[in-house]
Order: sequence, then C-alpha cells, then structure tokens
Amino acid sequence: MGLGMMEDSPNDCGDGSRAVRGANRLRRLRDYLISSDGRARLLLLFTSLVAFPELLTFSRVLVADDGGTSDAFNGELAGRVLLGRMLASGDCPHWTSTLGAGYPIGAGLLGDPFGVLYFSLFSPAVALSAFLLTVIWIAAQGTYGFSRHLGASRWGAVFAGTAFASGGYFVSQLRHLSVLATVAWLPLVLLLLDQALAGRSRGIGEQDKSLRYRLGRLLLLGFVVAIQANAGFPQSTYICLLAAVIYAVPLWFWRTWKRRRWPEALTLGGSAVWVVSLGILSAGLTLLSLAELAAQSGRDASFASSWVHAYDFQFKYLLNFFSPDLYGNAAVGTYQGTIPYWEAYAYSGLLTAVLGVSFAFTGFRHPRHLPLILVGAFGLVCVLGFKTPLFGVLWDTLPGFNRFRFPTRFLVVVVLALCVFAGLQLSTLEAWLSRRAHGRHRFWGKLPPGWVSSYAFTVALLVDLGLHQPMQNPLEPASEWLSPPSSVRYLKTQGKVRIHSMAYGAYHFMAYNRAQGWKYPSVLRRLLPALAPNLPAFFDIQSIDVYSGAAPAGWAEMWSIHANPSPFPLLSDVSEVGAVLDARYFKVMRIFGVTHLLSPVPLRGVPSGTLVHSRDHIYVYAVDGHRARCVRRAQSVANTQEAFRRLFGASFDPDDVVLLHPDPDAEFSMERGSERSTSPVYLEVEDIDSNRISLDVSTCQGRYVFVADTWFPGWSALVDGQPERIFRANIAGRAVAVPPGAKRLTMAFEPPSWKPGLWLSLTGLLLLALTAFVVLRFVR
Repeated sequence: MGLGMMEDSPNDCGDGSRAVRGANRLRRLRDYLISSDGRARLLLLFTSLVAFPELLTFSRVLVADDGGTSDAFNGELAGRVLLGRMLASGDCPHWTSTLGAGYPIGAGLLGDPFGVLYFSLFSPAVALSAFLLTVIWIAAQGTYGFSRHLGASRWGAVFAGTAFASGGYFVSQLRHLSVLATVAWLPLVLLLLDQALAGRSRGIGEQDKSLRYRLGRLLLLGFVVAIQANAGFPQSTYICLLAAVIYAVPLWFWRTWKRRRWPEALTLGGSAVWVVSLGILSAGLTLLSLAELAAQSGRDASFASSWVHAYDFQFKYLLNFFSPDLYGNAAVGTYQGTIPYWEAYAYSGLLTAVLGVSFAFTGFRHPRHLPLILVGAFGLVCVLGFKTPLFGVLWDTLPGFNRFRFPTRFLVVVVLALCVFAGLQLSTLEAWLSRRAHGRHRFWGKLPPGWVSSYAFTVALLVDLGLHQPMQNPLEPASEWLSPPSSVRYLKTQGKVRIHSMAYGAYHFMAYNRAQGWKYPSVLRRLLPALAPNLPAFFDIQSIDVYSGAAPAGWAEMWSIHANPSPFPLLSDVSEVGAVLDARYFKVMRIFGVTHLLSPVPLRGVPSGTLVHSRDHIYVYAVDGHRARCVRRAQSVANTQEAFRRLFGASFDPDDVVLLHPDPDAEFSMERGSERSTSPVYLEVEDIDSNRISLDVSTCQGRYVFVADTWFPGWSALVDGQPERIFRANIAGRAVAVPPGAKRLTMAFEPPSWKPGLWLSLTGLLLLALTAFVVLRFVR
C-alpha cells in the first residue's frame, strides 16, 4: 500500500528526493567541518588575521600612510563609500561632483561584487572590515587548498595560508583595496589550473582523470577570472594571468601532451583559453571605463618608464624577506630606502623565508613543484625590473607590460611561491621527524614529533607576524576619524560650498615627520579639520581636490593630483607656522568656483576680511567663487602651457574671457556679446542628479557659459532641447555657446564606455553560463 501511494504521488517522491539530497549535503558539510581538514580550515580563519585582529571589531578605519595622504582613508575608502551611497539611494553612479569638482566615480568600481555589496549596505567602518576580511580569507583558504593539493600536510597548509594572508604583500598593499581584491584569488587560480590539467588527488598516486571534472575546474577558473577583472585593478589581473600562463604551460605539456593524449591536451588547452577570455570579456564595463579614464590621465608607457627607473627595486631589498627593518621602518618614520616602503615590504616571517628558500633549491627535482618554482622565479625577475635582461625584453615585446609603474607589484607571485614552499618544506620536516621517531620512544607514540614540530613552527610564525605586521597598518577608531570636525560643522551652515585644502600634501609630510611615522596618530589627527582630498566625500561637501591614481585631464594638470606635477606654483612659501600666498592664488580659486579655502596654518597675503572661521588648528577663508558664469569672449589656445600663461596673466578677466582648448572639429565665434557687461553675470547651478545639471541662461544674452566642473568625454549639452557642443575650457572646465534667446541649458553625462562595456560584460557572462550548461549536460 505504501509503495502504491508513492507511485501515485510522483511530486511527493520528487520533493522527498530533494529533501534527502539536501539532508545528505548538510550531513557531508557537517562531517567535513568536524574532520581534520575542516578543523584546519576553521583554524585558518583566525590565524590568517594575526596581522589584522582589529578588523573583527568592525569599528576601525585605515588612516596611516607615508605618502601625501592616505591611499585607503582618503583614496579608495572615500570613493567606495560615495559610490555605495549613490547606489543605495538609487542614483546611477557614473559621475560625482563631490570629488575634484567632478570625477567618473563608477570607473573601475561598479563591477567589484564585494565592494558594491558591502559599501551599499553597511556603514564605512563595517563595510571596510567586511571587505578586507573577505579578501584575506579568500587568500588564506586558496593558499591552504593549493598547498594541500601539492602535497602539504594540514599543518603545512595552515602555515602557508597564514604566511600569505598576513604576509608582506597583503600588509603593504592593505591600503589598495582593489589590488587585494584581485590578487586574493591568485592561489585559487593556480589550484584550479593544477586540478584541471593534473586531475584531483584521491590518494597517493591516484588521480581522477574525468574530463568532465577537469572542464568543471576550468569553468570555475573562468568565473574567478571574471571576479578578478571586475575588481578594478587591471595590472594585478594582468600579473595573475601571466603567473597562470607560466604555471599552466609546463603542466599542460608534461601531463597531457608528452603522454600523447593529444585530443585531451587540445581540449583542455583550448577550453582554458576560452574560459579565461570569457572571464575577461565579462569585465568589459570595468576595463573600458578604466581605459577611458587612463587615456585622459596621461598614464602612457613613457610615464610608467620614468617611474620604473626612478623607483627601482634594488638587490639589497631582497634581504627584507628575512628581516623587515634592515633599511628602517615607515611605521616609526625611520625608513631610508629609495622606493616607497609599501612597495618594498615583503616580510612574511623569518621561518617562511628560511623554509621557502630551502625548498626552492631542493624541490626542483620533483616535477610536480617545478611549475611553481618557475612562477616564483619569473616574479622575482619582474620585481627586479631593468636590472635583469628578461624584464627589458618583456617591456619591449609583451603587450601591456610597459604600463607598470611599479614592477614590485609582482612581489605577490614571489611571496605566494615562498609561502607555499615553506608549507611544503614544513610538511617534509614533519614527515621526516615522524619516521625518525617511529618506535623509538613511548612518548612519541602519543605525541607525534612531526605534529609537535609543525605546531611549534606555526606558533613561532604567529608570534613573529604578530609583532611586526600590525604596526604597518594601524587601525584607528572610525568614531573619531569619521565624526564631522569643526570645519565641517561650520561649512554645513554656509549653504552650497566648494572647498580647497591648501597645500595638504606638504602639511601631511610635516605631520608624518613629527608623528614619527604612525607612532603618534594624534599628530596626524590634528590635520583632520583641514579636510584632506576626498575626505569631504564622507560629509557630502564638494571639494576641488581629488586623490586618485588616475584623474581626468586638465584637473590633474591644474591641481597636481597624486603624481602629476603642476606647472603653476600657487604658493610662494609654506611652513609649520604660516604660509605666504602668491598674489594670483585667490584669483585661481575664484575661476574654479571655490567658496572656502581651508588651511592648517594662518595665511599671509590674503585679502582683508576673508578669515571667517578659526578653531581646532584650522583656518577657513572665504573666497568669492562661483560655479558658473556668463562670458562674452572666447580665446583659442594651442595647448595647456599656453592656457596657463594666459589664465594666470595679470590682464586675464575670467568674467569676460574663456579659454577654449583645441578641437579641430569645432568652429566658434570669438566674440558673442556686443559689449562688455558692467557687472559679472553668475548663474545658479541646479544639480538634478549626479549625472545631470541644469542652468537658467536667460540672462546670458547669447554668450558663453563657463561651468567650473571637470571636462571629461561623455558630457553633452542641450540648450532648450537642442544639442550644443561642449568645449574644454580654462584648462579644466566646460563651456557652451548659448544662442540668443535661450532659456535653459542642461548638461548630462553618459560615459562613452557605458553601453559597449555593458554589452561586452553581459555577453561574457552569458557565454560562460552557456559553456557551463554544455559541460554539465553533455560531457561525461
């Protein structure tokens, strides 16, 4: 009867089967978690945080840096927080007027799955901690799995995962969130390649050679590459792909082609190329938007070459693998090296270096470890730059290779190989001690010497890293660093403002020296009311400053953003007790719509009556700047240098003349008004949303409208519904010729990369999903 009822109720049977399968999965998960391997992975969740324990409080932010400002606090964190807020409010985050008077905020960030998720849902401190914990654990677990696959014991794999995730590269690059979000997947990339080309280990000498399994590993590889490429740092993706190629080619040759499995070799090789290509294609939106920004920022090969030669990694820095402080420590202000500290720091523990190097010199005899040795050697060659002939060959021949400002970013490959080698060597030592002590003493029967040695080595590693690594990235309370300072509270009472933080980089270096690096963070905190570049984004205040690795043309040239020198010296003297302004300084501020100037020291040479606020070591000066104005005449300039000479000349009147930059496809009238206005005409800008502004131009009487917002490809203009050309004007702004009788000017932004990039991304993801369906449905 029971069997008959089951036959009459196929749906119930199906539901029961699904329930059984679900219960079986939960049972297998439970069994794995309580197994030795599962317990080792759970342990790794905590040991991998030895350098970052305060992240578990979800209440800290990264603020320290020895550059002109903090790459994390003022750079990526501010941008991601602003992007998350825009997404949470339903605003399309192509553009923001908060950073640098206009910045393509979505460039490179919209595709990052973890960044978009966390910063859209949580507060800045919680989102930052969740983001960093995620990438650290991905790196640790990937290294553990990779080490185990290569033959490491559980303790050896825990050692390797801890050393990599809390090692020198992650510690030094913690300030670069996009870099970490990319390289964290490198161990998993190499693991999936090894599993696809060599098969799955099921015991000593036994391999699962199922084609379906191998193709499944490659499919996972494609999705991992998609995540990497979308993380927003193409150089790190490039590094990971180069390492993958060097690892896969000898593996593919020796384990498939040499054994005369030619059909299988061609299938696996072609499939690997196919899925990796689709992974990169799925990041089309991210990569095209970044390429668009880079093309405007002047990041060409000559720019990168000058940096490589100026900041080269010297042979002596290799000793940093064994000791972190041979050439000083930036954390206490004693570093004396010629390359930025965070680009040379690779210390992952003394035991890691000793074990890893010893294994590298002996492990080459085993063909299973040879591909990783080649990857590590290749990374070291790239780190040394032009000191090795191979690097020069790669620079001249390999597409895209000559865009690396810092070849030291290849240190991630070296550090990963070193950590995995250390885990393998520790496993070898563990096995050797167990064999030597077998049957010799009753004590070792209950407490295996191999286990004791691995345990002792891991504890020693934790102590070593716990002493050296946390000081490199002190985490400060978010409640103190993200609370509105007195300057913000004052500016919030002034309506619509645009600020400029005067000489912040110079004063940051002064504070860094007085604070002895990050030893006394209270000294650096005194600069907080001066509102460093990007910091106003936390408080919804518009700033003319922006801190970014790549910034739009014009604005970067004008304001010396990041590494771009400005040809115009705005200041004549800067010191810790005061500053003397160049006479043209306030004129420049007026042209670009600045309403308030912030300084951590009193200023001399300013117009009387402009000091409007003074509190907490911050001085706020009022500037009569306007975001938009009507201008009668236009003058053409041949280049930026000519624009600088005219713009800062004594006779230049920004209320009467606008400088238009070269545009061979455009024609314009030099004079649009019959006579000069007796008084300046300023316009009120209405921000409709982040990507569109509107102005009432009925008072312009057929003249030019200059808007002191960043010029960038993708901006279009409509005057009473009719399209008009937008000119790059006054080096960094935008100008539109307004016909007589016009009433309304609207400017809208849509990146040229948006639609083609979106189609490429959707196509890549669709093809990846289709490939997965074919493999799962038809391959056995």
